Amino acid sequence: MNQEFSALIHNGTWSLVSPPTHANIVGCRWIYKIKRKADGAIERYKAHLVAKGFHQREGVDFSETFNPVIKHAPIRLVISIAVTYKWPIKQLDVQNAFLHENMFMLQPQGYVHPQYPNHVCKLHKSLYFLGVEALWCTDGMYLTQCKYIADLLRRSKMENAKPCISPMASNCRLTSTDGTPFKDISLYHSIVGSMQYLAFTRLDLAFVVHKVSKFMHNPLDTYWQAVKLILRYLKHSISTGLFITSNVNFTLQAFSDSDWAADRDDRRSVGAYYIYMGSNLVSWSCKQQPIVARSSTEVEYKAIANAAAELIWFKSILRALGLPPQHSPTLWCDNIGAIYLTSNPKFHARTKHVEIDVHFVRDQVYNKELVVQFISSKDQLADALTKPLPPIKFKEDQHNLNVRDLPSRLRGRVEDQVMVTEFKGEDTDPPVNAVTETVKDHTKQSYEE
Repeated sequence: MNQEFSALIHNGTWSLVSPPTHANIVGCRWIYKIKRKADGAIERYKAHLVAKGFHQREGVDFSETFNPVIKHAPIRLVISIAVTYKWPIKQLDVQNAFLHENMFMLQPQGYVHPQYPNHVCKLHKSLYFLGVEALWCTDGMYLTQCKYIADLLRRSKMENAKPCISPMASNCRLTSTDGTPFKDISLYHSIVGSMQYLAFTRLDLAFVVHKVSKFMHNPLDTYWQAVKLILRYLKHSISTGLFITSNVNFTLQAFSDSDWAADRDDRRSVGAYYIYMGSNLVSWSCKQQPIVARSSTEVEYKAIANAAAELIWFKSILRALGLPPQHSPTLWCDNIGAIYLTSNPKFHARTKHVEIDVHFVRDQVYNKELVVQFISSKDQLADALTKPLPPIKFKEDQHNLNVRDLPSRLRGRVEDQVMVTEFKGEDTDPPVNAVTETVKDHTKQSYEE
């Protein structure tokens, strides 16, 4: 804790100021983590200070958000290459990022400045922690967020909930009119916002999190019931991760799909795709299309265009890394009309609403940078990103998407409970042993330095 606190002070993470009158002051907490060696022995103890950013309110603490960081997909691509060549992987914990909005935080528990006990921390950089862990096995690697999930279940008070085997019922159709307003909007924002960070490893949650995230502005009680079902599924699947196998196949292929007029409120469609490098899944997307489509062919073609753009981008990354694919990427689609449009220039009546996408994909096909092929709907993997599936079909697709249960020998490491102490504010006295004389001296010394 002393090392973490000293590093934060040295990096100018905050400055102490008098509490502003009309600002929202967020809390903070210490997260304790045990770092273990490959044989399970304890290597060292780690402490992280995190701000409770989910207490921020739109319009009060910020007007808009922007996160200038690298996309998750190229990280998974590089990890996949590293696993293939069995390169050693080292983790760099980036704990600070610049803020462009004023944010005020309570002083950390145990490190309150003795001369300014009522001051607050004006943050100049942000604190965050996502809890992704890479676990090697004999035939590859698992990427997991088990500890992050355990913390999410505790915060939502769902750690003792009854587990369920799928995150959403196949007949679930959420609308903006079915239900009554949910009373605790902040809780909904906090839990659903935290779920979005699981997208790095848990693509099986991509569609359901996309679905409940649409109603952040005005959540209803029916949406909260859907969120609780997702949490129950997380309880069931906490020891699950994205499996990356060691292979030497750098061939790219994608599966694109859509659900035409799926939204009952505005009849907009959902487009989705998966992208594989060899047998490793490296990228996926599930988004509602911005306009209302007048035909299923138009919707499917938009999904093809988005997947094609991602494929071409990955192809350029591999070339830059000196690993150019030996064959043109293949894009699989289950809509024959959309496939014909990729190479037939005469379907003008169906293409006027997606003209730019049509020409983009046709150019890629004509230049042999891309091959578009038909796949039957029953074999379409991207179906899991466009609609809720029955439990048996969901489990089958989950395995095909490399979302696997961790081997039993790895579960002990990732299911260790994360000890969390929480600073509850000035009205609550901290534990007697939380502030020792040594910590007091260290706090004063750190600020003086």
